[in-house]
Amino acid sequence: MSMTPLRYYREHVAKISQSQLAKAVGVNKSTISRIETGDTNGQYRTKPEIADAIESHFKGGITRDQILFPTDYRPDGTPAKRAKSRKVNGSRVS
Repeated sequence: MSMTPLRYYREHVAKISQSQLAKAVGVNKSTISRIETGDTNGQYRTKPEIADAIESHFKGGITRDQILFPTDYRPDGTPAKRAKSRKVNGSRVS
């Protein structure tokens, strides 16, 4: 994924750096970088608490689901077509 909703929102709407966001939510810059990479192979999973802190910092301008499941959204935050292997809540269909 080239740009996640979080990266889009941070760069184009909030216009703050990764370092500023990391400091505001109490994590390090590399954590923000990993979240923004939108790791699709499951090696890194954002903790819900961090997603909640980011959502709170941006006062709801970006949602928890957009942070936790970036592949389900286009960079501007609009829903993308969901893969048939994904349920609405993000869990995998067996």
